Amino acid sequence: MLTEEAVGLLTAFLDIIHRALVARREVFPYRQILLIFERLIENRQVSFSLYDGESGRSVGAAVMRMSARGVERVPDPLADPQWHVRLNRSYIEKVVADSGAYAAHPELLDWEWMKSRAAFRDARRPRQGHGCVRVHDLMTPVVVTVYLGDTIQNASVLMRKLDIGALAVVNGGGTVVGMLTDRDIVLRACADGLDCGCTRVSEVMTAGVVSCPEDAAEADAAWIMESLKIRRLIAVDRLEQPVGILSLGDVAVRSDDASITAHLLAAVSSPEEAEF
Repeated sequence: MLTEEAVGLLTAFLDIIHRALVARREVFPYRQILLIFERLIENRQVSFSLYDGESGRSVGAAVMRMSARGVERVPDPLADPQWHVRLNRSYIEKVVADSGAYAAHPELLDWEWMKSRAAFRDARRPRQGHGCVRVHDLMTPVVVTVYLGDTIQNASVLMRKLDIGALAVVNGGGTVVGMLTDRDIVLRACADGLDCGCTRVSEVMTAGVVSCPEDAAEADAAWIMESLKIRRLIAVDRLEQPVGILSLGDVAVRSDDASITAHLLAAVSSPEEAEF
């Protein structure tokens, strides 16, 4: 069990992590890491075990819960952690001692403990140099759109005509605000007996867009898809404009890295997969 002093140190560290993510939530890759935090960590019990950096010996553990209200320790009788994290105490002390710098510059922080929970491994880091495959090498370089006010029937006709399973949804200003997939139509319209000729795209779409730069490495894009258990990513240019869609099928068909494809297929096809 951690001492109160160690719990205070851990609490301060987790608060810095959250502040850093929120401050850079519009910047790649921190917006994706924040999504992972919200999906996998926020409001869940996590057991944090601290170890001595030199000996590697454990110095205790505590179960914590992070929420919008902050970080709190879960009393032992109520502790039922959903996963476990092991952290170096000396590293945490270093971050807390210079909290302002780390909160303002999240690139200085080590995110591997969170990435590892999302099945991202050092061995799968993107290769550097000319051999590194990028999203634009794999994606479908077309983004077909529908408007929020379009009907499900018109969207379905467009899908059939183009033989595609997903459409980007845009608002009146042309900004992508969500995705409409054939799965959305089946589960949220047909299954509920909605009139597809009257029901608007806005009523059944998956709101929000998960994106990545078109020049992001294949392994990074796969990590995002694995972590959030999604089948598609919007690829954007440097002006954040959509230039393509990277789908699970694109990776499966065009990737030369069998290990990335296998990990992605296994993760996204698991029983707990998300609905987008």
